[in-house]
Amino acid sequence: MMASLTAAILYYQLGHAPPQETVSGHFSQSWAEPSFLGLLWGLTSLGALLLPTGLVKWNRKVLMGATICWGIAGALFVLFSAMNYFTHIGLLMNTSDSFF
Repeated sequence: MMASLTAAILYYQLGHAPPQETVSGHFSQSWAEPSFLGLLWGLTSLGALLLPTGLVKWNRKVLMGATICWGIAGALFVLFSAMNYFTHIGLLMNTSDSFF
């Protein structure tokens, strides 16, 4: 499922932020955000595909590959989520007239 999600993100260019967002809005018309999301989900899916093979054959190199993929993807997920937390607040501030 994650591999097909990666293909869909790259093929249909999913994940573009609206131009009103403070950080990712600067890349709203480029391939930067879909490429980043494709890399993120691609690493996650590669780790998920490598893990069963590594466990069945108890291949340490394959298990290390899954660990590296998930470690990098996990760090990127944390950073991307933190950025989204603050930029979505910025989106609300830039697009709403009033909070009350």
